[in-house]
Amino acid sequence: MTSVERVFPDRLSIKFEYRRPHAAIRRENGYVIVDSDAVRLPGVYSTPPACERTVLITGVPSLPPEPGKPWQDESLRAAVAMADFIPGSTLLTRLGVKEVDVTNFGGRMDPRKSEMSLTTSGGCVVAWGRTSQTSKFGDLSTEEKLENLREVLAVYPDLNGLKRVTLYFRGSRAVEPVDNYVHTPAPVPPRPRVR
Repeated sequence: MTSVERVFPDRLSIKFEYRRPHAAIRRENGYVIVDSDAVRLPGVYSTPPACERTVLITGVPSLPPEPGKPWQDESLRAAVAMADFIPGSTLLTRLGVKEVDVTNFGGRMDPRKSEMSLTTSGGCVVAWGRTSQTSKFGDLSTEEKLENLREVLAVYPDLNGLKRVTLYFRGSRAVEPVDNYVHTPAPVPPRPRVR
């Protein structure tokens, strides 16, 4: 409810705004949805419901609050921020990012590993590194990470044949090919014979 006004002589004017499903969070028992302010909406769904952001969020460690309450979890806020960033990035949109994983947010599993990972529609995991909220001195900016991704895409279009790409190192990009992947160059058309 946004406002209540008394209208003379004997009426009330009530204005309210519906909360809209913004993002779906995958949990062990199903999918939970939040709005753009990370307020939990009612229900647990067996399949991801339609939301404003099609990217799924995984790895949020805290339990969801009661419906109507804000979900106070920094990893969720970071994942929602990334889900909001993806549609504005032609590069990430082109790759069809389908999942944002924050299992290691803040280095809670392993401080040497990426805090956030993105999974593309082709199954490649893009190790994004720290988020802008947890960034430390010397970490790459978002634009530098996107530039690293452009360089990888120049060699591996659409990340075909890659299992994992690490973007958060300065000066180098680490790629891990899919097991048993053999890169075959495009066939060269035969030259016409001149007689």
